[in-house]
Amino acid sequence: MSPSETIAQESGEIKIAKLGKDNYELWSIRVEAYLESKGYASVLEHGHVRPSDVSLAEWRTMHGLDASVTDTQVVVNLQKKDRSARALIIQCIDDANLKMVKSKTLSAKDIWDKLRQHHEGNAKPFKIRTLLMELSNAKYDEDENMGEFLKSMIDKADQLDDLGQKFGDEAMIAYILQALPPSYEMLKQAIRLGENRSVDHVINRLTDEYTERKLSGKFDKLLKNAGALAVQSTQASRDPNCVCRGCKGKGHFAMDPECPKYDAKKNHGRARNRNKKKKQDSKESADSNELAEFVLTVKSLDESHSLQDNVANRVSQVNQGEIWILDTGASQHYVGDASLLSNRQSGNLKVQTASGQVVHCDTYGMVRFKLKSGASLSLANVYHLPGAPVNLISTRALFKSGAKCGWEDGKDVMTITYQGVILAKTLSGTGYALDFTRIVEDQAHVATRATVGAPLMKWHRRYGHVPVSSIMELVKSGAVEGLVLTDEKVHDCEPCISSKVLHFRPFGSTVYAQVPKSKRSKLESTSVKGIFIGYDSEYNYRVLVDPDSDHKVIVTRDISVLEHKSEQVGVPEVTTLPVGPDEEKGPVDNDEIVVDELQDQVDGEQMPPARQNRPRWEYGDPAVKGRNPGRYEEIDANNEIPHRTRSQRRDAEQQVMYGSAMSVSLPPVPSNYEEAMASPEADKWIAAIKAELDAMARHQVLIDSDLPSGARALGSKWVFTRKENAQGEVTRYKARLVAQGFAQRPGIDYNETFAPVARPSTMLSLVGTAAAQGLFLEQFDFDSAFLNGTMTEMVYMKYPKGWDRPQTGQALRLVKSMYGTKQAPREWNAAVNSLMVERGYKRSDADSCLYVKRVDEKFIYITLYVDDGMVASNDQEFLDSEIEAFNKVYKLKRLGPVKLFLGLEFERTSDYIFVHQSKYIRDLVAMYGGGSVSKHPVKVPMEPRSDVEHSTDPFDDVALYQSAVGALQYAAHRARPDIVTSVRAAASKVSAPTQVDWIAVKRIIRCLQGTVDWGLKFNHGGSTVFELYSDASWGDDMSTGKSIGAFVSILAGAAISWQSKQQSMVATSTTEAEILAASAAAKEAMWLRRLAADLELEQPKATLIWEDNQAVIAIALNPAHHGRTKHYNVHHFYIRERVTAGDIRIKYCKTGAMTADILTKPLARNLFELHREGMGMVGAGARVLCGGPAEAAGCLHEIASFWPSCFSLFSTTHSISHIA
Repeated sequence: MSPSETIAQESGEIKIAKLGKDNYELWSIRVEAYLESKGYASVLEHGHVRPSDVSLAEWRTMHGLDASVTDTQVVVNLQKKDRSARALIIQCIDDANLKMVKSKTLSAKDIWDKLRQHHEGNAKPFKIRTLLMELSNAKYDEDENMGEFLKSMIDKADQLDDLGQKFGDEAMIAYILQALPPSYEMLKQAIRLGENRSVDHVINRLTDEYTERKLSGKFDKLLKNAGALAVQSTQASRDPNCVCRGCKGKGHFAMDPECPKYDAKKNHGRARNRNKKKKQDSKESADSNELAEFVLTVKSLDESHSLQDNVANRVSQVNQGEIWILDTGASQHYVGDASLLSNRQSGNLKVQTASGQVVHCDTYGMVRFKLKSGASLSLANVYHLPGAPVNLISTRALFKSGAKCGWEDGKDVMTITYQGVILAKTLSGTGYALDFTRIVEDQAHVATRATVGAPLMKWHRRYGHVPVSSIMELVKSGAVEGLVLTDEKVHDCEPCISSKVLHFRPFGSTVYAQVPKSKRSKLESTSVKGIFIGYDSEYNYRVLVDPDSDHKVIVTRDISVLEHKSEQVGVPEVTTLPVGPDEEKGPVDNDEIVVDELQDQVDGEQMPPARQNRPRWEYGDPAVKGRNPGRYEEIDANNEIPHRTRSQRRDAEQQVMYGSAMSVSLPPVPSNYEEAMASPEADKWIAAIKAELDAMARHQVLIDSDLPSGARALGSKWVFTRKENAQGEVTRYKARLVAQGFAQRPGIDYNETFAPVARPSTMLSLVGTAAAQGLFLEQFDFDSAFLNGTMTEMVYMKYPKGWDRPQTGQALRLVKSMYGTKQAPREWNAAVNSLMVERGYKRSDADSCLYVKRVDEKFIYITLYVDDGMVASNDQEFLDSEIEAFNKVYKLKRLGPVKLFLGLEFERTSDYIFVHQSKYIRDLVAMYGGGSVSKHPVKVPMEPRSDVEHSTDPFDDVALYQSAVGALQYAAHRARPDIVTSVRAAASKVSAPTQVDWIAVKRIIRCLQGTVDWGLKFNHGGSTVFELYSDASWGDDMSTGKSIGAFVSILAGAAISWQSKQQSMVATSTTEAEILAASAAAKEAMWLRRLAADLELEQPKATLIWEDNQAVIAIALNPAHHGRTKHYNVHHFYIRERVTAGDIRIKYCKTGAMTADILTKPLARNLFELHREGMGMVGAGARVLCGGPAEAAGCLHEIASFWPSCFSLFSTTHSISHIA
C-alpha cells in the first residue's frame, strides 16, 4: 500500500500518509483523530483489559458504556474495538515501523505507546527547550524585513504548538516585544499600555510602523532617477457619439486639441485646470487601486556570490516578449502577455500610455524570476497591459516592498538591492533592460508547492489569530508565497471568543458603583457598595443591587468588581443612577485582567491565567464604610486601600517582566497571610511569624480580654519583607503584625501622633565630624521598637491569622504600642527619650533626635531615625558600655561599623569616609531606565537652558513620571546634590508632564548611570568649621518670573546640607534675588551654629557665607537706605540683622568659584564638574584626592590644569584664599 493510500478503503473517507522516519507528529494527530471518529479512542487511552484496581463501574464509565451492558458484552465490545484500532494503526505505518510492533500479543494501546516512545523519546524536551531559547534570544535587526521576522517568530510558536507547548497571545507578544530594538520603545510602550492585547493587533502595528519607516523621506529621491514610461489615470476616452459645440463634429469636445476650431489661447487656463485635475485623478486612482503591497521574497540567496560587472549586452537576441524594463515612472508592474502571469486574478485598472491612449488592465497575477546570483525573485500584483511591447518593472512598487534602486558610480547601470545584497542590474547600453530570467510555472511544480498548504483555521492560528477575511485577501492577492488553503471551512476559535468577552463579570460579585460628582458632596463617599446581577439590555449598563439601601436596584456604567466576593440579596425596584457631565462617553470598564507570570506550558487554545481583579480607587475613597467608624463599629479586615510603594509605580501588568523563559528568581514577597502559606518559602515565613509573636509575648504587648459592651475590635494584617545587604543578598525574612489603625479616630482611640526623626543634615554632620576627628562610627537597630511604647488608650484587636496561642478571651487588648496604631511612633519616641535622659544624655536643641553625653574626656553622639541608630564616640570601650546598657532595657542588634544606614552606603579608610547610594542608584536606573534609556551615559544631568526644546505633547504615563521624579528626589536629598537642579526642574512638571519633560528625566537617569558610585567624601583631619555658599538665578521661571535661590554647607571637605528652591516672591533685580538666597543661607548657618554648640565643635565668632554679588554684601554690611531697596521687607533684611549681630560674616568670591552655582541652573560640563567637586563629590577612582584645607591649593591647581577655561574667569590666588 502506497503512503497516500486510504486507511479505510471500503468507505474512502480519508487519506493519511504512512508513518515514516520524520512525520510522526503530524501522523499521530491525523490517526488519533480518525480513531476517535470511529469510537476507538478509549481503548487507545485505557486499553481493553481492566486493571485489578479499577472497578467494573469505573471501567464502564472510562469507556463510555451503559450500565445496561453486561460484563461479558463489555469484554467482547472492548476486544472488538482493540482489534479494529490495532488493524487501522498497522495499515498506517511503513515496514520499518511494523517490524517493531509485529508481535500479535501487543494491543492497540501497546502499539501506540511503543511508536510514540520510539519517535519522540528524549528529542521532544530538547526541541522545546531549543525553540524556547530561540524565542527568548531572538533580536530584530532594523535592516531586517519585519514580515520575515514576525513569520519566523510565529513559525517557532507553531512548532511549539505542534510539540504540545501551547502559547497564548500574551506570551507571544512578550517574546516579540522583547526582541525589538530600543528605537521601537515608544511603540512598545503604546502596545503594553493599549487595551488591544492580541497578536493580530501587534503584528498590524509593527508592520505599519516598518512600512512607514521604509517609505518615509525616500520616495521623492527615487523619482529623480528617470522619467516615466507609463502614467496611471482614471480618465475615460471620449464617447464616440458625443457632439462638439465648436465644429459640430463627433468624438471630441471644443476644449480638445482635436477640434478644428480649437483656440489654444482661449483654452489655455481651461486646459491647465484640466491637466491639473488629470494628475489629481491619476494619483487618487493609483491609491484606490492598490490592492495589496508588493511582496519581494528572496530564497536561498548566496550572499558570497556577486553579479559579474560584464553582463552580456545582447538584448536583441532575446525574444521581445521577455524583455523586462526597469521603469521609474510606472506605479505598477506590467506585462504585455497575460500568459506570463501565474495565479491570475480579475482586476480593474485604467492606464494611459505615453502616446495618450487609455488601456484597460483587467488581469493581474504573479511572476517569478531566476536571478544571476541563483536566488528567486517573486513579484506580486503584476498587471497585464495589452499591447505593451516590453514588460515593465516599477521602481515604486519595488521600493514599497523594501528594495532599493540606484545608479552604479560612473556607470550607466541601475541596480536593485535588497537588505544590502544586489539582486539585479540593468544591462549596460540597453537603457533599463534587466538581467534576469522568468521562471516558467509548470503544472507539476504548482501541484508540488500546493501540498504544503494548511486549513484556513490553521493559518488563522499561525498568524496570531488574524481575521479570516484578511487571510482570504492575502490568498487572493498572492501577497504571501506558500500561503495555500487546503480547507476553507470556518469554525469557532476559542481564544478569539474569549478575548471578546473579557468585560463580562460573574453575577453575584461584590461591586462598587461610582457616584457622579454632581450627585455627591465634597465629604461624601465616591462609591456605593452593591451586588452585580446582570446587564441592562437597553443601555448595556451594569445593573447593581445596593444592599445598604433597602435592596434598591441601580443602573450605572462605572463600577469596580471584586469577583472573589459575593452576597445573597433580593431583587426589588429598579432606579437609574444619573450620569454626570463627565461620564457621557459610553461604558467604561474599570477592571483589568493582568498576566501574572509566563508559565512553562500554556494551552494555545486558552487565554493565559489572570491575576485576581483589583478595583481602581479614586483619591478620597473611604477605606471603611460608615460615617464615623472606630471603636464602636465593626471593621472589615479586607476593606482597606492597598499601600502604594515607590516600586509599584505602574499598574500590575506593567510590573511583569518578560525576560528569558528559562530565568530563575526569588518568589515574590507575599502580600498577605494566605499567600505566605502558599509560597515556596512558607517555612521561612512561618518562622518569621513565630519570631514576631514571640517578640510580642516577650514585650507583653497583647493580653486576652473580654470585649466591652458596644466596643469593636480592630483588624490586623501581616506584612512580610526580605532584609537585604548592600550587595542585594537576603539576610533574613521578617514578618510584622500590623494593627489596622486606619479605623482609629481622634479623641477615642488616640490623641497625639507626632514623632520626630533625625534630619539628613544632622546625620551627615555626624559623619563629617567622625571623619574629621577620627571617631568610632557604628550603627544599631532596636528590635520591635514600637512594641516598647505604652498605650494610654483602651484599644482592642481581633485575634490575627496564624495566632498559635490559646484564645481565652473575646479579643486582644493592646497594653504596649503596636505597629499600625496611630500613636505607636510617638509612644516609642517618648520611651527611648526617657531611656536617654535616664542614662545621662542631653537632647540636642538643634535636632531632637540627637543625643550627646560626656564623661571626663570621653564623649558619645547618638542620632536616631525611629528604630535605627548611628553612634559616634572617641572611646571604643565607652561606646560598647553604652550600647550594652541600651540592650539591657530594649533589645537591639549591634551591626558594627556603619555600612548601610537608611539607604546610604559607607566606606571608611584611614583617610576618609565615603558616603554614596550606589545600590539605590543601580536599582533606580534598572527600574526606570530599562530599554527606554540610552546605553550611553551623559556627563551633565541637564542641558543648558538655551538648548532646551519646548513641547506641548503630553506624556501619557503621568504615574510613571511622578514615581520616577519621586525616586530621583530621594537620591538628590540624601547624597547626590549634583542632580538637585535638574530634579527640581522635573518636579515642577509633575502635574502635567510633556514628552520633553520625560526626556529630561531620562537624561538625569543616564547621568546617574554613568556616575553610579559617586558620593560625598569626608576627609580625615578636615575642617570642622562650617562654610556656606549662597547663589541665585534671577527670573529662572519664565512663566512666573520667580527666581531660584540656593545654598550649600561644607564640613570636612564635603556638603552636609543644601537647598535649591524657587523663591516665594518675585525679585525685581538680581540683587534682590541674591539677598533672598543669602537670607535663606543665613537661617541654615544659624541652625548649624546651634548644632555645632551641641557637638562642641569649635566655630569662629561669625560663620562665613560666600557671596558672588557685591551689591548684596554692601546691603548686608551697610544699614543705609537706598531708593532701589525701599520695598524690601523682613525676608530681605534677615541677613543684615545676623551680620550686625556678629553671627554671620559675608565675603565675596568670584562667580566662577561659586560652588552653589550648580544648584541654581544647568551648567556647561566644565563648570558642572568643577562645582561638583567643590561640594566634595568624587567617584570610585578619585577617592584619594586631597582632604583638608591645607591641600586645597594643590587640588585647585590640579583642577585648573583640566579646566583652564573656567579658571580664566578669576585668579587662582583669590580662589584658593577664599577656600582656605
